[in-house]
Amino acid sequence: MINKFDTLIGIFKKYSLELKLFFVEIGVKFTKTYIDINQRFYDSIEDMYFSVIQMVNDEETGELYEQYEKRI
Repeated sequence: MINKFDTLIGIFKKYSLELKLFFVEIGVKFTKTYIDINQRFYDSIEDMYFSVIQMVNDEETGELYEQYEKRI
């Protein structure tokens, strides 16, 4: 679903990155609360985090890294 959001917003990478990072943050909080969750859940969190890191690394200006470095 989040990947479809990427397609809809086009050039506004910042909003997509924010949504993906929020997904990861909530997933981590959920994990800390409920501890044992299935592997598919963990894989989705890991994949989304990888996507966030790719987006930050693909940004040529370093602006995204500066803005999100504390959260990543």
